[in-house]
Amino acid sequence: SEGDTEGDLSMAMLWLSHPSVTAHPHFDKSHNFLTQVIGSKKVLLWSPEQTPFLYPHQERDPYKKQTKVDMSAPDLVKFPKFIMASAIEVILEPGDSLYIPPFWWHRITSLTTSLSLSVVSPSKIEAILAAANYISLPFLQRNATKYPSYLKHV
Repeated sequence: SEGDTEGDLSMAMLWLSHPSVTAHPHFDKSHNFLTQVIGSKKVLLWSPEQTPFLYPHQERDPYKKQTKVDMSAPDLVKFPKFIMASAIEVILEPGDSLYIPPFWWHRITSLTTSLSLSVVSPSKIEAILAAANYISLPFLQRNATKYPSYLKHV
């Protein structure tokens, strides 16, 4: 199916933080399942359609998946379209889980001492791009028969 990937490429991460720790708004290419274990967090979500209002860094910038806007004090002169960004706010309490789809922008703030579990799984596009990085080129003589059909499938 559309979301299938080869093998289990999921990864679990634990996030321990004190009150007011904030992850700068960004997006990930992966599916993200965030479960609150201890404490509470505020999550702001923006759909991919909101991207023009969030002023991402340029494509070749190492921070390309992050916004240039300082959310705690947005400069509306420098980033005038930010006023049109519309976030969905979610408060996570112990036992709550939230699915964050690929390419959705999110800003996460710990409201209390907090422990969260995040399980990420690559989206189909991320898996294809990752696999492409490790494919030996078929036109190299030593690889001519090893990967005869990869270019047809990508």
